[in-house]
Amino acid sequence: MTRLTIKAAAERVDRSERTIYRWIDRDLLTIRNGTVAELDLLKADRTQRQRKGRPRLVANARQSGKLAALADETAARSGLSAEVCRGLFAAGWNYTEHGDEPARWTAPAERAA
Repeated sequence: MTRLTIKAAAERVDRSERTIYRWIDRDLLTIRNGTVAELDLLKADRTQRQRKGRPRLVANARQSGKLAALADETAARSGLSAEVCRGLFAAGWNYTEHGDEPARWTAPAERAA
């Protein structure tokens, strides 16, 4: 079983260290000797991303330069090409998955309203 430091765990799931500590506080993860189990981390991340009403956030990917990887993943989910997804993300659009509801693209103007 692979164990990760808090910093490595945050990078692995493209979240902040604060979020990892929040998951530990909410008993979604267990910390041992300053590390968390990678499998538990991936399960917690998937659970949190699938929560109903919680969009997949693109902001962290934009800030961390991992937008291309997110575009590839989104392309597989949305049926669009990775190039189209990159272009939509670059233009400020977000791809949102809400639990059992159909996934959709949200324009920047829609989010501001």
